[in-house]
Amino acid sequence: TDVTKTLSLARIQMSVAQTLELALAIEGKSGTLASIDLRDCGITSAGCVALCKAAGKCIALRELRLCGNDIQDAGCTAAAELLTADTRKARAQVLQAGDPRLLCTVRSDR
Repeated sequence: TDVTKTLSLARIQMSVAQTLELALAIEGKSGTLASIDLRDCGITSAGCVALCKAAGKCIALRELRLCGNDIQDAGCTAAAELLTADTRKARAQVLQAGDPRLLCTVRSDR
């Protein structure tokens, strides 16, 4: 049984194609993944949208770190939708890095 709880790829640069492949892999871990750290990975807004869609299927997810990526408005919107889509999420902590539009961490206490 695979019980992967943490995925940390911080500071590993990814192309758009690699980010989309990662989103598919995250969907495959939807039952156990609790923390995803993708800080400073070169993720674009399109990649962030795909990752947030995949992360939304992770029922155990408590933390998604995206700071240091150029996720722009579309990525911020996708992260906000991820946060508000699950009413069981009691608290969200949003940290900012430089540009206030850049979502750094979405954290949930369930």
